[in-house]
Amino acid sequence: MSDHLSRTHPGDYYSITGTNVVAGRQGNVEQHNYNNAFDPSAMREFAALVKQLAPVYGVASETEAELIHDAEILADEASSQTAEPGRIQAAYNTVMSRLT
Repeated sequence: MSDHLSRTHPGDYYSITGTNVVAGRQGNVEQHNYNNAFDPSAMREFAALVKQLAPVYGVASETEAELIHDAEILADEASSQTAEPGRIQAAYNTVMSRLT
């Protein structure tokens, strides 16, 4: 899943070129940016799978409840209209720490 978060997806390409840089020795600056669309669907699927399999992990019922709660938070973050990769990553890390 962490690999999915760091993968780039095709998107718009922007190129910015500038001259007369104020700081540094460079006289010219060139910056290339890609608008990489983030698709949180894999995180929603992962959260659903964790919730589905939680009863078979063989952990204490309190730990199982915490794991399910954390997976629900991950699903909520990944389903948000304004899904933010940083918040999804944090929720994913919490789920993974419980799994390990």
